[in-house]
Amino acid sequence: TFSDFYARHVCAKKTFYIRRLELLSPLLRLLIITTKLEYSLKRSSLLMNIKIKREILLAILTRTQGVVDKRQPLAAILTNILLSAENGELTAIATDLEVSLRQSCVATVSKDGKTCVSAKTLFEIIRAASSDEITLRELDNRGLEVVYGRSNFKLLGIDPNDHPGMPESEGGKGECVQIKMSAAELAEMIRKTVFAVSGDDSRANLAGVFLDKTDD
Repeated sequence: TFSDFYARHVCAKKTFYIRRLELLSPLLRLLIITTKLEYSLKRSSLLMNIKIKREILLAILTRTQGVVDKRQPLAAILTNILLSAENGELTAIATDLEVSLRQSCVATVSKDGKTCVSAKTLFEIIRAASSDEITLRELDNRGLEVVYGRSNFKLLGIDPNDHPGMPESEGGKGECVQIKMSAAELAEMIRKTVFAVSGDDSRANLAGVFLDKTDD
């Protein structure tokens, strides 16, 4: 009958499509695997890989602890430190949008790159390290691998392009003034005036020290 013929025809078409899908599935899987492998190889060629002395890295991270933001838990990006390796140097940038700090040091750079991870977590790991040399490797998920001796740590990271970085000075407009002086003299000047600084953060105009540069 027509219904039997129609049923056999539809079943035959379904079987044909299923067999085609069965033949295509291995090809699709191979294509997906190849694409992932190509992306992984391309990504790995751009990942940061450096070696640095522990005491140098610890000194850098120690200074950043007073700069990274601890008051705004929602602004997680400001609790991170931006690390970039290029031309045999490691550069670290930390900021709370009020104070910014950029530090550079010599490092053995196998591959250039940059990453952004928690400044506090990295500081605690390096402070507890027992080895004189630390290896830092950027991971595929934008994280950071810290290796020394038999220890291996993997830190979650964020997109380094999301970090505000170091603000650019507006040179030539009279809004950026550079002052070079002895660190001892500056410390002495602050020691003599800091007692009068307000401890109330809500009164920002009174919570700092006024610096005035003259031509004399």
